[in-house]
Amino acid sequence: IYYKLFNTKDFDESKLRYSFSDLSKLLEKFIIARELEKNKIKENLLLLEFYKANDIEKYFNQCFDETSKSLDAKSKDSDYYFNKYLIEEILFNYSSVKRDKSLDDVLQHVADNLDTYYFSKKLKFYCEMYTRQNFLNSNYQTKFLREILDHVELTGYEEHPAIIVYYYVLKTLTDETQESNYYKLLELLDKN
Repeated sequence: IYYKLFNTKDFDESKLRYSFSDLSKLLEKFIIARELEKNKIKENLLLLEFYKANDIEKYFNQCFDETSKSLDAKSKDSDYYFNKYLIEEILFNYSSVKRDKSLDDVLQHVADNLDTYYFSKKLKFYCEMYTRQNFLNSNYQTKFLREILDHVELTGYEEHPAIIVYYYVLKTLTDETQESNYYKLLELLDKN
């Protein structure tokens, strides 16, 4: 391989190792590019950051609209709220730089989407913890569980299946005596 690459008879092992290292880095960049092509939302997030950083407002707005429409066409799972949070945070940061007061309500959307993402993921992991605890005798600390359950009960979150489904899964796992939780869960799963 060395002789084919460098067309010389003097072998230099370190030169070959550096070439392999450079090739590995190129391969990793290729893998990243291929993976990005599979995920249009991540691609657009990078574009939005570029347009924001370079203050290219026309393309920023077009990309933001396209990304929002693409996201809204997807199911509203926890990843939806995470991506929604990311694009609206970029919009908020851009509007702050532009001092555009008309976008002040975006800050509320950023906070709401972050909360929805956090609660849905946290409830999902609580469900996994209780499942493993019940079947594998694992032991986990469920920090903030009571606070999150109280918050979901207070707020409702009926319009957020990513939260309310996991809420009822958790209620079913933690309180086997309340059959109503199980039937509400079945209803939600059927609906969503």
